[in-house]
Amino acid sequence: MPTKQALPKAKGMTSYLAHLKGKTNTQRQAIEAYCYDCMGFYEDGIADCQNPKCPLYPFMPYNPLRSAQRAAWGKK
Repeated sequence: MPTKQALPKAKGMTSYLAHLKGKTNTQRQAIEAYCYDCMGFYEDGIADCQNPKCPLYPFMPYNPLRSAQRAAWGKK
């Protein structure tokens, strides 16, 4: 399990650690925690994953086009 001291401050870290402790997350926190885990705890730096095939990509915390993609996703 990652520790707060070893990782950069990134969206999802707190939610991810809370999940590992058995606490409940909101939908937004769960998405941020998933992205945090999928991105390798952002060890290479906090950045957009650039994976548009991921079903959660429109909600990814560091996606620069998040607002536009979420709006388009809701119209499908």
